[in-house]
Amino acid sequence: MHCIYSLVTQEKMQFHYVKDNVSHHAGGAYPIAVRLWIVWIRCASDMLAVKRCFSTAVNLKDFNVLAAELRAIAKTQPKMEMPDTQLLKSLGRDDLVHAIRKKHGGFMSVAQKLGWHIETSNGLDMHKKLATRQKRREARLLELKKHNVF
Repeated sequence: MHCIYSLVTQEKMQFHYVKDNVSHHAGGAYPIAVRLWIVWIRCASDMLAVKRCFSTAVNLKDFNVLAAELRAIAKTQPKMEMPDTQLLKSLGRDDLVHAIRKKHGGFMSVAQKLGWHIETSNGLDMHKKLATRQKRREARLLELKKHNVF
């Protein structure tokens, strides 16, 4: 039998045993994993463990999908507010952090679109730091445009 680990909650793993004949009729365990968007990892006990890959399973370029993921995470928190980077990374959702920063304009932009406020002081400090960094970049680009280097 092959053992497949599927992530049910962040703290608890649930085991599913796939019988050999099922994997045989489906073309083996690897094609099943490819169809389910899961990544193979070799365990020390020579069992094939499978870890769910969140970044390829959902389309985080779509804002509605991102908003649904963030709302689901925010509902688990005592206060309905925008989850910060530390919380998302502690939950193992680096894909959400990447999508927020690179695809949707940053945490403040996403929070404004969702109508949420960033209540934590860390979030405001980070926003100030990023806004200052963006102003420096824009000033640098203006200086480069003034000098017709090429």
